[in-house]
Amino acid sequence: MTPNPADHSPDPHPNRSARTKPRRMLRLGALAFAAMVAASSWVLWACSVGPKATPAELAKVERATIESKLTDGTPVTLAYRRAGPTDARRLIFIHGTPGDSGAWADELVDPLPGFEVIAVDRLGFGASKPARVFTSYHDQAAAIAPLLVTRNGQAPIIVGHSLGGPIAATLCAENPDRVGGLLILAGSFDPAMEEPHWYNHAASWGIFSWMLPDVMLKSNKEMFAGRDETTLLTPKLASITCPVIILQGEKDTLVPPSNAAYAKQRLSGAKSVEVEMLPNEGHFLPWKQRTRMRQLIGRLDSLLQ
Repeated sequence: MTPNPADHSPDPHPNRSARTKPRRMLRLGALAFAAMVAASSWVLWACSVGPKATPAELAKVERATIESKLTDGTPVTLAYRRAGPTDARRLIFIHGTPGDSGAWADELVDPLPGFEVIAVDRLGFGASKPARVFTSYHDQAAAIAPLLVTRNGQAPIIVGHSLGGPIAATLCAENPDRVGGLLILAGSFDPAMEEPHWYNHAASWGIFSWMLPDVMLKSNKEMFAGRDETTLLTPKLASITCPVIILQGEKDTLVPPSNAAYAKQRLSGAKSVEVEMLPNEGHFLPWKQRTRMRQLIGRLDSLLQ
């Protein structure tokens, strides 16, 4: 075969690959920086509509821990804050991602009358140990389960916001006889809706992940596990037997409103299921709709009398 001279012709752009690599790195760096900005903006936004109680007020709230072992034998210490009478029905609040029990500072500083209010630091966040990430909803729920104390025939009411919603549902599904009622605030349930955003992908790149704070890295891993975890949760929803109320904002851009209908359709074993859609509301319901949240807790309590 006669060699083709074109096969040996010099590259007319010998420095092209050398120029392309730095440009690619700059693009990746820009994406990572954008991810950091997006994450920081989310935190600032959340803080801007967060609890009104001051850090000094929250510091006065009682702290406690409870130890247990996960299914695989891993010892864990769940940290939580509590307020209110210790002989009343428990009201257990579960935060989203990222976050900790301080997200419920208003409910701790000004607890609903007639309840012992408990707000947990989910595994991997706040003062709970070990400090590593736990993406399993089952593990998260198992660490909270020892707090399910029934007093005078009154089982706890569980409140979960955002990612805390499906974790609260897991807790109720796996302990149906130990839960009185469930309130879900903007909870994510539909696996088809659990698609990480572009900034989640950027933040997961090893070369850039070191730029993000630990709490955001944990949150990012929880986001990537969302589809698998909600897939595991879906068949369990039918095991929930207590009354359920779902509060959802129609303008929620973080958890699509269709999640409420998805959950309601599968809560076939619940004593009752109510869905309340707020036409002009977004994702941060615990703070922007605090009065309505407390009213719905009261409604659950009345259903249990």
